[in-house]
Amino acid sequence: MNLYRINIYRVMAAFFFLAFTLPSLAYAQGAVVPPPAPDVSSTPPVGDQQEQGWYLGGGVGLSMASIDKAGIKDFENFIGVPSPILSVNESSASFKLFGGFHLNRNFALELGLVDFGKVGAKELIWGDTFDFEVIGTFVSGVGSLPMDEQTDFLIKFGFINWRSDSTVSVYGVGGALLKTFTVSENGIAPILGLGVETQLDNNISLRGELEHYAIDVKKSGAGDFIVMSVGGIYHF
Repeated sequence: MNLYRINIYRVMAAFFFLAFTLPSLAYAQGAVVPPPAPDVSSTPPVGDQQEQGWYLGGGVGLSMASIDKAGIKDFENFIGVPSPILSVNESSASFKLFGGFHLNRNFALELGLVDFGKVGAKELIWGDTFDFEVIGTFVSGVGSLPMDEQTDFLIKFGFINWRSDSTVSVYGVGGALLKTFTVSENGIAPILGLGVETQLDNNISLRGELEHYAIDVKKSGAGDFIVMSVGGIYHF
């Protein structure tokens, strides 16, 4: 595990700690006044529609990858296309679609698809390009920590089954494309995520998330995707 990945986990661990301790301290010090107990004579019992249910959602955002130039050099040697000087692009637009089921007020299971977009590098002499595209399906558990009546703090842990396509395009004099190489790779990696979800009405909510996908594309030196996203959810 490299130092970059260790630091990401430390940041997420700090968020976990603050998320659990700050609301408790606020209640203890009287900063947050809990809502009055419901009148059981007029409030209907909690049913499946309130505690359990299906939902569908989607989101768009920014994905950021860690690209290792040494790894790209190894990839170049593997396909026989050496390039001395590289300009690296480590960010891209991304999107995801997901669905889930609330088992209870504080826990849900999610399945989904995420596309991290295209990141890569460019050789500055001949203009050769190195493009890395990663897509995957994931399953995760989502814990909800209520902050108030409309807003929950989210904690996510799961796994992604990912596939990458690493493509090298080789150019000659005058920018003419000479040849391309594509190497595919796949694997399973863990997911850690934090987020906030706000309920707009009984059916619609907004969610913002920060997620770390510990993907390691060994043949091309790309991986460790961080995704910041916002999206909407429809609750059935």
